[in-house]
Amino acid sequence: GAVPADAKLMKAALERGESVMLTPGGVAEMFTVSHDREATVVRNRKGFVRLALETGAPLVPVYAFGNTQLWHILPATKWLEYVSRALKAGVILFRGRWMLPVPFREPLMYAVGREIQLTRTPNPTKEEVDAAHALFMSEVTRLFEQYKGAYGWDAKPLDLL
Repeated sequence: GAVPADAKLMKAALERGESVMLTPGGVAEMFTVSHDREATVVRNRKGFVRLALETGAPLVPVYAFGNTQLWHILPATKWLEYVSRALKAGVILFRGRWMLPVPFREPLMYAVGREIQLTRTPNPTKEEVDAAHALFMSEVTRLFEQYKGAYGWDAKPLDLL
């Protein structure tokens, strides 16, 4: 099943023993797409880490290689970013094959990182959240660096925004 990206609903799912997958960068990440570098908006996104600590759920970083190549995203204005945040949905200008909303044929490769086991901490401190978040960011970076060559992106850098 699926639940909305709402902390209370995700917490309830985790407490029932279900797995939850999310993209920490959310809508903001759609506005960072570039063909010469990869970027993920995670540096100041710590709510998912706090939620994992509160429930004792492990964090499993995953990096999807190629997903930024499926569309040509037209340069967005700050206005579109603002509208997207307000609507909680991406409002972007893009095109795919044949100038249609059909994705380009691009292979995708998913790299699954090491599970980061967390001790259930009902009221984690800022330091505990920061430490677990640093582990997560380190594992995302390790994943990218380890597998980017296999995808053909030897020279492509990853920016953690």
